[in-house]
Amino acid sequence: MNLGKEILHHSQIKGLTNNELAEKLSMDAGNLSKIKSNSNVRLNTLNRIADALDCEVQLVPKAYSLTDTSTEPTDAQLNMVMEDAISDVNAQNQIWIDKWDKFNKHIMQCMEECAEYGKQS
Repeated sequence: MNLGKEILHHSQIKGLTNNELAEKLSMDAGNLSKIKSNSNVRLNTLNRIADALDCEVQLVPKAYSLTDTSTEPTDAQLNMVMEDAISDVNAQNQIWIDKWDKFNKHIMQCMEECAEYGKQS
């Protein structure tokens, strides 16, 4: 597992930039970047980052790791990966739904303003 990649992945799912996540953590963005590139992170700090990303820190037994390619993955491993993937897709979909709703509200507001302008002319 690469801590920096995990933080980046979950930040993107939440729609947060590095600066926004750092702000949410009351931390300098440079310090957050250092944490992402360093595997020696205090558990307290890791928990704060996980909380900010609505995640939790977990110890996963190696039996559930798909990085070992010497054996075929078990059904339990595959199910865990599929559940995580579905969860990530659902979170990403919600981000797009929220953006679409915001865009639609903006369009409706513009249309109302145009209609008002047309009545005044």
